[in-house]
Amino acid sequence: MKVSSLSCVLTLSLVGAISGCMVYPDRTAEIKNDLVAGRPTAYDVYSRTGGNRLLALQESGRLAQWQGKYRESADLYGEAIAFSDKLEDKALFSIGDAADSTMSVASGNDLTMDYPVLPFERMMLHVMSSCNCLALGDVDGFGVDMRHLERIHELSKKAIADGAKEANVVETGYEEARQSVNMRSKGLVASPSDFAPVAKSSCDNAYALYLMALYREMNGDVREALSYYELIREFGIKNPSVDKGISACKNESKAADEGEIIAILEEGFVPGKREDHAVVDMGSSAPNLNMTLPSYSLADCLPYQEGGPLVLFEDKKCLSVTTPLCDIAALAVKAHDERLKGIVRRKALTSGVATGLIGLNTIVNGTICTNPFAEALLLIGGLFTCPVAEIAYLCSERPDLRSWTLLPRRVQLSRISLKSGRHELLLYAAGEKQKLVVDVKPGVKTIVHCMALPGSIKCFSANLEK
Repeated sequence: MKVSSLSCVLTLSLVGAISGCMVYPDRTAEIKNDLVAGRPTAYDVYSRTGGNRLLALQESGRLAQWQGKYRESADLYGEAIAFSDKLEDKALFSIGDAADSTMSVASGNDLTMDYPVLPFERMMLHVMSSCNCLALGDVDGFGVDMRHLERIHELSKKAIADGAKEANVVETGYEEARQSVNMRSKGLVASPSDFAPVAKSSCDNAYALYLMALYREMNGDVREALSYYELIREFGIKNPSVDKGISACKNESKAADEGEIIAILEEGFVPGKREDHAVVDMGSSAPNLNMTLPSYSLADCLPYQEGGPLVLFEDKKCLSVTTPLCDIAALAVKAHDERLKGIVRRKALTSGVATGLIGLNTIVNGTICTNPFAEALLLIGGLFTCPVAEIAYLCSERPDLRSWTLLPRRVQLSRISLKSGRHELLLYAAGEKQKLVVDVKPGVKTIVHCMALPGSIKCFSANLEK
């Protein structure tokens, strides 16, 4: 591309950067507090236009789900899935940061970019959609979501591996920048180790895998189901319900007149993102760079988490108590960590444009430079004069704080056998009680699903049978 045409592209993106100073409408805290207080909030409060359409559909779907409007939620999730499929066809489904293109580098404002299709959120989208299917008695729809989940799980692992391979090309420079930011000691980003169990990958979604295993069990594909249960074990997760699933797949004896109840508790909210500042040492060949980066705050999710289990009673007898299966917050933090190198890289390139490459004259004069960003900085920065670039940077340099904030913080699970027939259960979670009548059928799994916030629960049951 000629410099003149490239400059035209960059100029257009500069206009977008300045106009992109508007913030994505953030009513997260208000909406969360309304849910805790039991106050109704319109599920279509989020604007579905522009680059935030995917995120708005995801948030709206979850909000409708919390209000028990499962049909409306299913429609919203269906639209989100179709839209993300369309983005995937455009090759935007990637673990890496898609903003390494020339246009996005010219703007430091991450909000000018369309909300990306993140593998972690893509998996959760089908998990949430499958719960709607169960609530509506649509077992076939549940199966469709599970088959999509199996495909996305494989794609996600490949995307993460490809992203890591690409990042290793400049691993030294990225690690230098990351260590210089020193996010852990400065408290800028909650470490995945703060959310137990530790997630080695944002694809280590035990919640999704357990549902996939149940689907395979339902269809008699015990070998596939067993592989999913054992994969959860490999994550280091110790949950009795996983052990019971493995035993079921190994054809251990079952009473002919018994069915199973799988109790699922989704509690709290994942943490939101915040804006933090750091100084990155770019080495002796370049000046230090001031960066604003997105980070997660562990404290953000604590007010919405009761921390207790879901307990099932019948005739004043305790039937089961859920135990932790999947820490969604850990997956969200890990997904952010996996994208962090791309974010730092883009910020470095953007900052190079803004500073007019001050201090890089030695590189131009032929001095050998060990800075991995220098070549890109020279290519892009040379197209701008310092004053214009500085103005663009000051107007537009903002981190992307958008995320799917209404996802549950953690998922708990229990699995028990009960004699077939009608059972009047009392569910206790988050300091609240709710009665629920379930129909247990021989050899059939019954899902008892509960969403919990302090002082508020929403529950339903569904039989998982073909």
